[in-house]
Amino acid sequence: MLFKYAIYLIALATAVASLEQRAEAAAPVLTAKRVFQTVIDESPFIVKKTTTITWIQSPSVSASASAA
Repeated sequence: MLFKYAIYLIALATAVASLEQRAEAAAPVLTAKRVFQTVIDESPFIVKKTTTITWIQSPSVSASASAA
């Protein structure tokens, strides 16, 4: 009977360890660059600006920066 529980605990520990390793694997990172024209007060008056947006996939939910 004790042997059955030992096998169960070993299997459970192995499953948890494999899930933790999979969670720690590199999550996909997506990056987008946005280029747009804007007006400024100095010559040449119309210039190009860029912004970079980065998304990282994760299992948790977090509030967006605009909601803060």
